[in-house]
Amino acid sequence: MRVKRLSKHFCKRPKKAFGLREWYGVRVVRGPDWSKGDEDGGEGHVGTVTDDNEDNTVEVQWDMGNSGTYNTGKGGKHDLRVLDSSPVGQKHSGKKCNGCDANDFCGTLWACIGCSGVCLCNSCYCKDKHDITHPFKRVDIPSLSGTEVKKRSISNKLRALGIFSGAKVKRGVDWNSGDQDGGDGKIGTVTEVFNFASTAEKDGVKVTWPNKQNNSYRLGFRGKVDVQCVEEMPGMDYYRDHLFVLSTIDLQPPPIPARYKTADTAKSGSSSSSGGAKPSSTGDSRPPPPEKKSKLQVGDKVCVAIPESTLKELQRGHGGWSLRMADCIGRQGTVQKFEDNGDCVIKYDDREYRFNCGALRKVPNLSIGDTVCVIDNAERVQALQKKHGGWNPDMSEVLGKVGKVVKIDSDGDVAVAFGNKAWVFNPACCDPAPGQKVYEIAGTEPSGRSETSGGGRGQASGGPSGGKAGVADDDEVDKAAEAFAHLFAQLFLQPAQTAIGPHTLVQAAANNDAKSVLAILQKKPDLVDARFKGLTALIISSHEGHKQVVQILLAAKPDLNLREEKGNTALMAALMKKREEVGLLLIKAGADINLWNQMGRTAIHFAAANEANTVLRELLSRKANHNRQDLAGDTPLHDAILNKNNSGASFLVGDQTVNLTLANKKGHTPLTLAAMKDDEMTVERILARSPELKDVSKPDDGNTALHVAAVNDNTSVIKILIKKKANVNAATNQRYTPLHLACHQGHTDSVQLLIDAGASINAVDEDGDTPLHNCIMGRRSVGEQERLAQLLLGMRLNNQAEMKERTDLACYLIQNGASVQVTNKKGRTPLQCCSDDHMRSAIKSFADRHGGGRAGASGGAGGGKTATDALLELLMAAMPSPCPGCRQRQVDTTFLPCRHRVVCRNCAFRVRDCPKCSIPILERLDPDGNRLVAVDACKMQ
Repeated sequence: MRVKRLSKHFCKRPKKAFGLREWYGVRVVRGPDWSKGDEDGGEGHVGTVTDDNEDNTVEVQWDMGNSGTYNTGKGGKHDLRVLDSSPVGQKHSGKKCNGCDANDFCGTLWACIGCSGVCLCNSCYCKDKHDITHPFKRVDIPSLSGTEVKKRSISNKLRALGIFSGAKVKRGVDWNSGDQDGGDGKIGTVTEVFNFASTAEKDGVKVTWPNKQNNSYRLGFRGKVDVQCVEEMPGMDYYRDHLFVLSTIDLQPPPIPARYKTADTAKSGSSSSSGGAKPSSTGDSRPPPPEKKSKLQVGDKVCVAIPESTLKELQRGHGGWSLRMADCIGRQGTVQKFEDNGDCVIKYDDREYRFNCGALRKVPNLSIGDTVCVIDNAERVQALQKKHGGWNPDMSEVLGKVGKVVKIDSDGDVAVAFGNKAWVFNPACCDPAPGQKVYEIAGTEPSGRSETSGGGRGQASGGPSGGKAGVADDDEVDKAAEAFAHLFAQLFLQPAQTAIGPHTLVQAAANNDAKSVLAILQKKPDLVDARFKGLTALIISSHEGHKQVVQILLAAKPDLNLREEKGNTALMAALMKKREEVGLLLIKAGADINLWNQMGRTAIHFAAANEANTVLRELLSRKANHNRQDLAGDTPLHDAILNKNNSGASFLVGDQTVNLTLANKKGHTPLTLAAMKDDEMTVERILARSPELKDVSKPDDGNTALHVAAVNDNTSVIKILIKKKANVNAATNQRYTPLHLACHQGHTDSVQLLIDAGASINAVDEDGDTPLHNCIMGRRSVGEQERLAQLLLGMRLNNQAEMKERTDLACYLIQNGASVQVTNKKGRTPLQCCSDDHMRSAIKSFADRHGGGRAGASGGAGGGKTATDALLELLMAAMPSPCPGCRQRQVDTTFLPCRHRVVCRNCAFRVRDCPKCSIPILERLDPDGNRLVAVDACKMQ
């Protein structure tokens, strides 16, 4: 038995699926054909599937320590039932439990046959939510219609036993945590069953050891079980005959997603016709294994390879977070050293930052002619492409495909060709693929215009006569720059030609070949304005910052205001890449500074967005239109704030003719945008110039700058606004105050600042909710962040820390006068809105102790206990009284941590929460203070 159990650690086999899901981690109990006696610990005891033997048997590690091989269809026998498939992580997307309001929950879905649209999660179904006389069907897999089961009212119910809250545990078979427990043989107490993986549920436990260490361990996560039960505790009740009988017959292993494949499995898998291209990964919800990559060393070139939101989460406990770190995404730095916990210190020019190594990717050293494979991960590529050519949805076609490097630009970005198409990539998006066949995309040239010799002067959109209508947004990534990078890449698809023409001049300019440019113009001066693939020599050389080439071209008297197909002039192209010397040359040569492109953006927009502040000041001195709004409604000041150009914003705010009240299409004025971006310098400058703007609200939703700062936890901005006497109780169109928003997001520091400034702690919004309601009901918007983290890194983001923060914040609100008795328009108190049992119990206990009124489910009136009340309660507790459970014995058991005595020792293990205060029971003591053990728990069904 042990040999087979250990084999899972050394044999790598494809994982079998539970329908569409893996077996690994499924929690099981004995099934209809059970014949192994009490190997499981007895009826109701729980185990975890740890391996699939692919012969219609599985391996199970039982909570009580035994392990074995069990039939899942072999010989027609079925030894197991599925108690809980939540650890697998497959979600019922778009479904909401009518019992607990959980959305997209994992595990079994129970659908009421008689009530359309009513469904319950596994926990609520077993807790008898909804009408138990109604028939239900069990839906194990979202794509299936489900299986009808008997009514709960006529079905037998059992109680699960094993590793649940309060159980005593020791090291298990998969223990890999050193001496966290204080040494082999030490006994710890399970304090919580929680979500170890961000995409699954109830696949881990938290344990407190005698040495006061409190750590998290696996209980089903990827089929691992770190702890073994010494003394079991009762868990969920379940309807035995309603459970899915575990069967693997006719279930074949699904194709292994590309991101799961090791080097060995990749060789044996089907190969793409693209020659080395990896198949795209598809919707597997399990966290992938960490990406296989070479170990980083001091001196390596690396870049941050994840989105800002995910990076901010990963930095917790790894050096912290600062706003400037966002600028490092996709940007190359050098590894300086490693910290003791494995974090990397990365040097960027004159600054150093400490990063979680999981956020970093090594940047390969590439040369023209190299074959490379683009990483097969759209989210990661999008993060890396910011300001490195941008992201185009058409790039999805070449993810995981092999291409050829045809050009490396002056910033180190690489143009990679795939037959007739090419794109500019951050080199960090590419892995060297020497010797592999290039994937070729069939098709025509991407540009509608190939070559023209001088015609089309001023014909593009966006001149003084009008602009091209279109749709834009105020995303920080500049769409014009992305389109330009794509055009740049196409230049190098043309094979070398000897005849002099537009292509030879434009390519020479792109390659910074000043000698060839001069020779061509001497022979054919009329080519100075010729286009190749939509670009002129002046536009491409300005974009690349080739100053000498630009000077040669200017001497040939080109049309300075010609545009490429997106309406960008040479001046705009230069400022896209912060080519300030070239920009100044063009301005002094007479380039029109007020032309705009198809997105409505002018040269001053680009200067502000890209920190080309020398050019920005020059444009301001020449009276450039600094109040022009692009199609997204952004002014140059908006662009400066969005891109953290503090100096540029200072120049613009300092110009008294700059309009500070213009709002973009999302309703943001420069002040609210600065508040959102935590730009305290710009906020201070705007209010110094126009203090009356402090309470101006957005017309679409009524949010003031203080609302925006509060919801984003931008405490430095909050302090400035409070100092400037901003209204801390200003209400939005939905009557949200800044305190409502800060509480909803669980931002403790912001809440404290607002309360100290006089915020109304019991203000109600249009739904009747107080800040305390919002604190308890709210969750930070991290669903996408968690999904990206597990997809990109094979890591999890733990929201248990947020639950603790919210609990502490709720207690802080109560301490400062928040009422637990206020009901909203649905008639619910804050505690009735709490979906987490532990959180509710902790807040309720705190409210009881600190005069927060009676914090019961009904939210009724009540106050703190007087000394007389406490003494009377103590005397009553000491008096003999019959157990309300059995009415046969005297009350003699004390519950911890609440210390209430309400039942006898025989009935003590029939309850998990104290009947008096509803606080979860961690231990039970006899009259002498000795800990009671659930010896007869199995008999108490």
